[in-house]
Amino acid sequence: MRGAFLLWLCLGVVGSGCHREVASGPSSRTEGLVGRTLPLLASPALRLTVAGKLGTRTVPVVLDVARPLSMVSQECFEGGIPPPEGTVRAPEIAGGFRAWPVVPLPALTVSGALVPLRTAGVSGEKPCSVTLGSDVLEPYALTVDPLRREVTFTASRSREMYVAETSASDAAREVHRVELSREPVGDWPLLAARVAQGESELTGPFVLSTREPFSRIALGPAEAQGLQPLETAANLPPRTFAVDSVDVAEGVGVRPLVVEAAGRWDSPSSLGRLGPDVWGRFTATLDAKGGVLVLRRPRVLAAEASEPRGVEALGPGDAESVGRTRGASPESGITSAGGTRVETSGTTVAGGSASSKGARPDGLSTPTAGPAAALEGTRNAAPAVTKPGPAATSAEASRAASTPKQGGVSDGSRTTPLPASTPGVGMSSVNGSRAASASTSTDGSRSTPLPASTPGAGASASDASRSLSPPAPGPAAGTSGQGAAPGAPSAQLSPRQRCSDAHGVFSEEACYGLHVRREPDGTVSVVGAVFRDLPEGGRVHLEPVGAEGQRLESGCAVGLSFPATSRGLTTQHRLPWPSLAQSLPACHAALTQAKDFRLSLYEEARQPECPTACAFVTETASRRTVCECQPTPLGEGVAAPSRKKTSREPPPEERELEPEDPR
Repeated sequence: MRGAFLLWLCLGVVGSGCHREVASGPSSRTEGLVGRTLPLLASPALRLTVAGKLGTRTVPVVLDVARPLSMVSQECFEGGIPPPEGTVRAPEIAGGFRAWPVVPLPALTVSGALVPLRTAGVSGEKPCSVTLGSDVLEPYALTVDPLRREVTFTASRSREMYVAETSASDAAREVHRVELSREPVGDWPLLAARVAQGESELTGPFVLSTREPFSRIALGPAEAQGLQPLETAANLPPRTFAVDSVDVAEGVGVRPLVVEAAGRWDSPSSLGRLGPDVWGRFTATLDAKGGVLVLRRPRVLAAEASEPRGVEALGPGDAESVGRTRGASPESGITSAGGTRVETSGTTVAGGSASSKGARPDGLSTPTAGPAAALEGTRNAAPAVTKPGPAATSAEASRAASTPKQGGVSDGSRTTPLPASTPGVGMSSVNGSRAASASTSTDGSRSTPLPASTPGAGASASDASRSLSPPAPGPAAGTSGQGAAPGAPSAQLSPRQRCSDAHGVFSEEACYGLHVRREPDGTVSVVGAVFRDLPEGGRVHLEPVGAEGQRLESGCAVGLSFPATSRGLTTQHRLPWPSLAQSLPACHAALTQAKDFRLSLYEEARQPECPTACAFVTETASRRTVCECQPTPLGEGVAAPSRKKTSREPPPEERELEPEDPR
């Protein structure tokens, strides 16, 4: 009986402890990918998937720190699945165990490095893909840069080393350190988080996930705490929750967010999973073995209220360098330490149970929440939005703008914060003032045509970073925007947030970023990022550039649109994307000629046709707009319905025209 238990422990608890014996030792595993920075495969949503080769076949390789056993889909074997060498019974993050047949693999290489994976479990997923689990990834710390869409592998380090590095000050970035614990059976990383919806809260341990782009919460415990899922048609089981916030520490998280509802989540040690839609708002270092999640983002200051400004016009010749790309250096896992020190207590799981503010993960109520799963308050932490600091002088801004970018980019990519100072349309550029070309119609809405900018100096793929000055953010959601037309900026006074650049200088232009790179198939992809809150959403117009650096007259407007959201949202799109050839063939043909993209115009409202984070193309002649949007748990490009009341009484002049009630 004891021998049978030890065999189960070897095959099931560790995931593939015996399987690791087949692979090479820990030292050779560490040397395989250490120091390598790999581009993530282009995708609107952040996904940890890189390109690899299984034998001679090119395959996507998924990085999944929460899966104990590496997997390969049966579609990867053209001549049929090889004879299994055995069966592994591995735990699942949602609870329970599952048996997987284990087969030998051809040599797997990623970016020219041989991955020490000789066998893997076979899954029925389609199409072909390879998933690297913790049996391969455990020796590494993964640093994910959402703007550049890259992942850097470094050797795992101790928690004490991270504490020493994050205790130093950093004038440019906030650095938040969140402690991770390990699930006692599956050994995957856990962290404490709080999910809020109105007055209801769900607090407890969640699995740190890197495979799926969406977070997921257990339906039973969530409903027990008063969270209400979104309604479904035909009385189908709930699929999603629209929550107000998901935080891993005070002020460190996302708001609002749509998460998946897990109807079957039998795990007694967790309440769901947190995916890249939460931690991907930061430049994140995930070290499961070291027990640390480090989150970095530019610092933000709230400036004084000023008159509204809904549009920024950008000239093509005003792009200046402001320094290196935000994020971790490829040479080290954490290159900068943070003055903002936020700690989340590690989740302690005792006896296979966890507290969740009065509810257990199995849905049964308990009198009080356990302290182990509760979020600990911040210690020695500065708030994310602080009092206005002194504005940067023009000399400081000039020095920051003229600082050349350090380090070349060998893959033909470049990262661009928005340009620092740009004359507006029809305005003199002598004093560097900005202006907006916008008109206000009789119904109060703002219409903003693209500026007719003159051709400027071309920007090559190795150009230094550029920055753009965005307008003031709108008022807080749900305060003054009720009843407004979608995408229409508010006319009320609102504070403007300023973000820090790589040198620690605060400005409005540092709150946005653009990264352009050439994909292996020859297409061009762009990544847009917003580092400040967008209460009303926003959109950035782009200017296509030809091979000689000239502005292309395509007859089509192109840009990126962001919904109302908190800081850190990114989106990536190929320009043009393939389906655009059917919807707007003329624009697709014109944009295919583009070799680069420049920032042209910013507006303080999302594109009305684009409900989520999207790329959009508008044909000038027909004024038809087509969007490619990020998927959400509700579907591709489907936004969550507002939980706030948007109805209001009509104005007096409209009430006078209403018919009287029949007597």
